[in-house]
Amino acid sequence: MSIFRKPSARLLATAAIALVVLAGATLGPNRSNTALAVCSGPSVTSINHTFGSTAGGLVVNLTGSCFTGLISVHFGTSLASWALISDTSINANSPAHAAGTVDVTVTTNLGTSATSGADQFTFLAPGAACTAALLNPASGSFPAGSTVIFIAGSTGCLNPSYEFWVQYPDGTWNLKQVWGGAIFSWDSGLAPGSYLVHVWASSTGGPTYQAIGEAFISLTGCFSASVSPSMVTQAAGSTFNFTASASGCTTPRFEFFVMYPDGTWNLKQPFSPSPNFSWDTTGLAPGTYVVHAWVNSSGTGHDSIGESSANLAGCASEAVLPLVQYQKAGTVVNMSTSSSGCPNPAYEWWVQYPDSSWHLIRGFSVLQTVAWSTAGLQPGIYTVHAWAYQQGAPPTLEVYGAALVVLT
Repeated sequence: MSIFRKPSARLLATAAIALVVLAGATLGPNRSNTALAVCSGPSVTSINHTFGSTAGGLVVNLTGSCFTGLISVHFGTSLASWALISDTSINANSPAHAAGTVDVTVTTNLGTSATSGADQFTFLAPGAACTAALLNPASGSFPAGSTVIFIAGSTGCLNPSYEFWVQYPDGTWNLKQVWGGAIFSWDSGLAPGSYLVHVWASSTGGPTYQAIGEAFISLTGCFSASVSPSMVTQAAGSTFNFTASASGCTTPRFEFFVMYPDGTWNLKQPFSPSPNFSWDTTGLAPGTYVVHAWVNSSGTGHDSIGESSANLAGCASEAVLPLVQYQKAGTVVNMSTSSSGCPNPAYEWWVQYPDSSWHLIRGFSVLQTVAWSTAGLQPGIYTVHAWAYQQGAPPTLEVYGAALVVLT
């Protein structure tokens, strides 16, 4: 425990004797004259408290050098009680003193420390109004949605209270933290833009301010966005899986749109924290579709857009076998078909009579063969078509194969 004490004549004599003994021991004829650095006088390089009450009683730590042989500590001209911690540290008890700024000096048997801005201490009257306020950081750019921590400070007042306000880009002021401590943790879950943060300072705890400090803060949005895969081809009717990503924002939100081949945009998944989009293309025609991922940190608009191209593949070609056959009228004609480019095709069979009229043989099914009964038909040349489409896409013609049947 440190014991504060005042100087005495005996202490001065003891310190002087100690200095002589020390000098003799270290600077004697058999010792190196460079073994011990000799102090030219005490020096105060910093104090841990720079202000306190005019009533005194605040323990102030002084840091410096050459404090050994300490005789006294003064706050201005007022003597303070003290406790020597080491040659570089002193704890001094601030005395009662009129309001104002003074130098804290140390006196040892080598003299009194020179004054400087590093040793100044300000006495403040209890209840004195705050004369200035500040915020740290005073400016900066932060990702929208991040937490920004401010520390307030003030001068001219002993026990300030602080209240924090934020001005939004639309000009409105919003109270964020009522009168209290100096730390403000701002959860900036707001749209990107420029914000002005104010701290009100008061020695009376409000309700009005005595001083205002401010900080200029820019909340940044998502700098860029992308969609993976950037280009993909799958069968129409299948499910496409996309993953979006964003940079420059800590808590991005994603919304997905798809542009159809006719140029229309269709919202598929509204804003959410999920970057994943599973797109069921059942019922959509083959073609090229554009997928957009809108990215933001809050609100309804986008900060950035990522893009992907999705090709919904249908059947590419089809053939009917045999290409030509001769059969007697009234018999059953057997044919088969095959297609390429579509993993799950369905087929529909048609026949054109010699009078050019078209007639359905069988509606869409997965069967690749057909047995066409020609009962009641007249001899002649008949054209047979097999239509094909990829299941999941609209059931309509994508490609067709043709064959000729000659009924004799």
